Amino acid sequence: MLSNDILRSVRYILKANNNDLVRILALGNVEATAEQIAVWLRKEDEEGFQRCPDIVLSSFPQWPDL
Repeated sequence: MLSNDILRSVRYILKANNNDLVRILALGNVEATAEQIAVWLRKEDEEGFQRCPDIVLSSFPQWPDL
């Protein structure tokens, strides 16, 4: 499973749009644009597909311990 697949699933679960993901990723100090996220969300067989760097997901904000 690629980071792209996980990012796509997270977006779906959170009912977030690309701009929401930009703001969420910024909390983890990841600078991304809505356009870059759109490229990462493409399927592997779609034109313009780019692999989402693993560092993007590893920088995703962590939920606080409950």
